[in-house]
Amino acid sequence: MWVERAGEGGSAESDNVAGAFLSREGIVGVTFQHNDFCEIVGGPHAGERGSLVTVLRLLPEVVYVVETERSGDVNVAQDDLRVAHA
Repeated sequence: MWVERAGEGGSAESDNVAGAFLSREGIVGVTFQHNDFCEIVGGPHAGERGSLVTVLRLLPEVVYVVETERSGDVNVAQDDLRVAHA
């Protein structure tokens, strides 16, 4: 289980977080895993679907890069994502 330490700025740009996400290791506060297929339910890309590419940051909220079917790569907060049903 990977844990971001307080005071590190919450940046997921480090190889540790990116590597943990790509390896599908558990990361405290991160609900989804690499390549999960999700639907965007909030924000400017609501209604689009796509696969999770990476985590951009952990704090103050988890933000992912989602490779969408229509708009390409977009940044989406974890609260704006749900697992997509076929």
